[in-house]
Amino acid sequence: MLYESAQISERDLEIIMTTTQMDKVVIATIDELLPLAFGPKELGIDVKKYK
Repeated sequence: MLYESAQISERDLEIIMTTTQMDKVVIATIDELLPLAFGPKELGIDVKKYK
């Protein structure tokens, strides 16, 4: 659902991850976390009409 929302909004979502002690923070994009994901664009669906 997050990947599909990112495609419809044409924005690359940033995911912020941290340890429970908050001593390490990693910020990654949804595309980095899901390199083989597929959504509406890969299925040939025109996402412009869903805006």
